[in-house]
Amino acid sequence: MDTSRYKQLQQEFDTLKDERARIDVLIEMALEIRNFDIEQAMDISDDIIERSELVGYRLGKGRGLNLKGWCYWQQGEYDDGVDTLQDALKISRDINNKPLEARILNNLGYIYRDRGDLADALNHFVEALKINEKLGDEVAQSVNLSSIAYLHYDLNDYENALEFALRCLPIFEKAKDVHRLNSLYHILGNIYFKQEQSQEALRYFEENLNLSEPETVLHAMAISGLGKVYYKMNDFENARKYLTEALKQSEELSNVEVQIISHYYIGRMMMDEGNYRQSLQHMNAAFELADEYMRKHDVMSVHEGLSLLYDKIGDIPTAFYHLKAYEQMKEDIFKQTTFNNML
Repeated sequence: MDTSRYKQLQQEFDTLKDERARIDVLIEMALEIRNFDIEQAMDISDDIIERSELVGYRLGKGRGLNLKGWCYWQQGEYDDGVDTLQDALKISRDINNKPLEARILNNLGYIYRDRGDLADALNHFVEALKINEKLGDEVAQSVNLSSIAYLHYDLNDYENALEFALRCLPIFEKAKDVHRLNSLYHILGNIYFKQEQSQEALRYFEENLNLSEPETVLHAMAISGLGKVYYKMNDFENARKYLTEALKQSEELSNVEVQIISHYYIGRMMMDEGNYRQSLQHMNAAFELADEYMRKHDVMSVHEGLSLLYDKIGDIPTAFYHLKAYEQMKEDIFKQTTFNNML
C-alpha cells in the first residue's frame, strides 16, 4: 500500500540528481512505508545501505542499518536486529551523530525489552534519554520516557507507568506527532486495561484505532487492544470480532506480538465458553510463537493460561507443570532488586 506521501517522495526521488539527497529521500520513504509493508521497508533499507556504501555516505548507511534493525525487531528476528543495530551504533559514534545514536539505543532497548532483558532495556533507554536531554530534544526525550513507561508496565508498576506515559502526552500533542501519539495511546490503553479501568482502556484503544491507518501494525495493535478489553468486559461478540480481525491482520503483516495477543485472548474466550479443544489450539499457537521468538513475558502469561485450561480439562499434572513454570518465570523476571532500585 503506497500512501500519497510515499508517492510524493517517489516523485521527488526520481527528479533528484545528487545521490546523497536521493538516499535521504529513500530513508523518508522507508519510514513512511514501514508500518504498512515491513518487507518493502526492509528492501528499501538494503538499498539505502548499498547506495550509501557506494558513495561513502556513512550517515546514510547508519540510518539504513537502524531502519533494518527496526524491521528485524518488528518481525521478531531479535538476534539479527541486535547485530544490525550494533553496526549502526558503531557508525553513529564514529561520525559523532548524537541524534542517530539515541534512536539506535532506543531501538536496542525495544528488542531487549521484548526478550525480557529488562535491565539491558533500561540501560539503553536511559542512555538514549541522557543524550536527548543534552541535545534539548523534548520530543525525543518523551519517546525515551514512554519506553521507560513500558518497563514499569512490564513490572506491574502501573502507577509509575501511567505517570511516565502521561508526562509524554502533552508533548506529543503539542508537536502534533501522530505516529508517536498513536503509540502512546496504545501504552495508555494497556495500562488502564491492567488496572481494570475498562472504559478508559477502551477510550485510548479507540483513539489508537482512529489515528492509525488501516493495514498497519498500529491498526492491528489497536484492534487487538479493543478485543481484549471487550473480553474482560464479557462482551464476547465484540471480543471475537476484534481479536479475529487482529489475528488476520497481524499474520498478513508478520507481526508476532499481535499474533500472540490475539491467539491468547481467543484461547481464553474459548476456555470460558467451554470449548476446550479450540482453546488449546489457540493457547498452543500463542505459546509456540512466544517461545520461538523468546518473548519471556508472553511465555509466562501463556503458561498461566494453560495452567487454568488444563485444570478445567481435569489434567491436574499438566496444569501443575504450567503453574510451576509460570511462577518460576515470574520470580526470575521480577527478582531484580537492583533493577527496581534503578527505576
